[in-house]
Amino acid sequence: MVIVDAIEEEPVVIDGIAIPVDMSKKNPNNLVYDNLFLDMNGIIHPCFHPEDRPSPTSFDEVF
Repeated sequence: MVIVDAIEEEPVVIDGIAIPVDMSKKNPNNLVYDNLFLDMNGIIHPCFHPEDRPSPTSFDEVF
């Protein structure tokens, strides 16, 4: 239930001039988010525990 189709406004081109989207208008999706949280565990974990080679022994090897 957290996945919804998003309505996006596209910039309009008039006589070859791109008119940007008016960001002062109300959000057409009627959804407002104040924060975006990313779970980095799915990105970092494979770096510390790779499937195709032994685990790194230091942070320098990880990065």
